[in-house]
Amino acid sequence: MLRKKRRAEQLTEARAMQERRRAWTSQRESDRELNASTSQGPSVLQHEPHHQPRPEQQRHSEPEPELTVPQTLEEPQPSTSRGDTSLVIPYHPPRTPSSSEEDAEPTRSEKKLALFPEPHADDVANIKRTIVDLTQIEEIVADLRCHHCLSDNGLAMETPIRFGFAIKLVIICRNCGETLSSKFTSARNLNSVSTPKPFVINEAATMSSLLAGMGPYSFRNFCEYMELPGVHPKTFNKIAKRLYSQNEVLGEEVFTQAAGLVRQEHIRQYHLAVEENSLLDIAVSYDGSWLTRGHKSLIGIGCVIDVLTGLIIDGHVLSLYCHIWARTGAWIKRETPQRYDRWFQEHLDSGDCTVNFAGSSGMMEVRIAEVLWGRSIQRYNLRYTTIVSDGDSKSFNRLLELQPYGSDVLITKEDCINHVGKRLGAALRNLVADCSKRGITFGGRGYGRLTAETIRKLQIYYTRGFEVMGQQRR
Repeated sequence: MLRKKRRAEQLTEARAMQERRRAWTSQRESDRELNASTSQGPSVLQHEPHHQPRPEQQRHSEPEPELTVPQTLEEPQPSTSRGDTSLVIPYHPPRTPSSSEEDAEPTRSEKKLALFPEPHADDVANIKRTIVDLTQIEEIVADLRCHHCLSDNGLAMETPIRFGFAIKLVIICRNCGETLSSKFTSARNLNSVSTPKPFVINEAATMSSLLAGMGPYSFRNFCEYMELPGVHPKTFNKIAKRLYSQNEVLGEEVFTQAAGLVRQEHIRQYHLAVEENSLLDIAVSYDGSWLTRGHKSLIGIGCVIDVLTGLIIDGHVLSLYCHIWARTGAWIKRETPQRYDRWFQEHLDSGDCTVNFAGSSGMMEVRIAEVLWGRSIQRYNLRYTTIVSDGDSKSFNRLLELQPYGSDVLITKEDCINHVGKRLGAALRNLVADCSKRGITFGGRGYGRLTAETIRKLQIYYTRGFEVMGQQRR
């Protein structure tokens, strides 16, 4: 009986859905005919249904109203007479997509980028690079005429010197032997402190290969396959070391600029009467990440993000791995053990060792929190008094023990509502899995089942409930 009743309800709902779909289709066709008629002037359209009504519907159906399009764009007036069956439809001009784009609220990323000054695009626009076959350039040069002797024998091109990707092109007249031009294919980086000044193309190639995850030997293989001159591994490592130091300086400048913008936004939005160099308490979001999963990663990173603006204020990286130590040190220890201790001490004194942490991978996040909270006042005159975390209390408990701002300043902790909703969904999914093992069915198909879609909706409603409560408190 229950199956028959449920089947009848489903059939009734399906028929109602079909009727709504037919009505919607009929209304859409009527709107199309109405829009087509407006271009030719006002007219009266008779409503014709797309399907023939059933005999029962014909007996009880009423005459369809006429759709009258007025010449003026006035608001429709309600009819006072019950017998009036004409509907006055005002004409609305089509809305252009540009109006919706202009009225759209800017995204979070657009708001953050608007805080920074616009970069100078002239330098980027003037950069023109490509991979060129020099034989094609030689054929082009061979068809040119010398402006000294005006000979038609053409010009010759030579490449006597090469520094990585930078090649010196020398244009010589075949007839008089005059050198017409002699230039490198890349400019030198005049802002570099190195002597001699490095070529821009070599630094760009090294930086691009590092960003793509290629080391010196992988990059050399790539250049060999492409039949490019390439960069020697020693030169690659030398350029990479210089770029790393420059990126550290650039990162500090960007963090300092972001901290200054955070201070300005807090003062502007909260109307704070504070001096320029005075301490300012803010709420931040802190979390750590690792290079690989499984709590065995050799590299970890932690970032502090301002809650108000969403800008990254500071960050720090910890490493348990040094490539020179792992390769060269292992070879020296295996071949000449008596030289290993002296080499290792020289390696540490040189500053080339990238290992800056001793401990487990899970404790990297805690150690990074100590570093970031310990230098917030010295660098930015900011105090991170409220921390929004993902539920992990190890970093927060360590900060309570450390008391970086003294015993008078208390650091409070707030949980992210997204992570709270995530934990609810994980708990419900685990409950369904555990009960299914014991023979208790919560999930599956059917009404009232705790399906994956139901868990997702509950997670969303639970998260939005906290958002509404937070807005009401404000």
